[in-house]
Amino acid sequence: MRIRPARIEDLDRIAQIEATWFSAPWNPGAFRSLIGRPGVYLLVAELGWISEEVVGSTGSTKFFRIVGHGILWRAS
Repeated sequence: MRIRPARIEDLDRIAQIEATWFSAPWNPGAFRSLIGRPGVYLLVAELGWISEEVVGSTGSTKFFRIVGHGILWRAS
């Protein structure tokens, strides 16, 4: 597993997770407004795996899937 800052392209997956686990999920626009905002850290947790069965590939390929997210606000 790895934790990294969220990117714009992660917003659809974050919205899927929100809709699955929360009765009042935030919409993607709410998360979009947090990316790059000073003092706010939108993070995602990814699980990775290695596949050697990629068609047309030589060797193995590593894939990651977002399995969670979190928001940290710096209060000062």
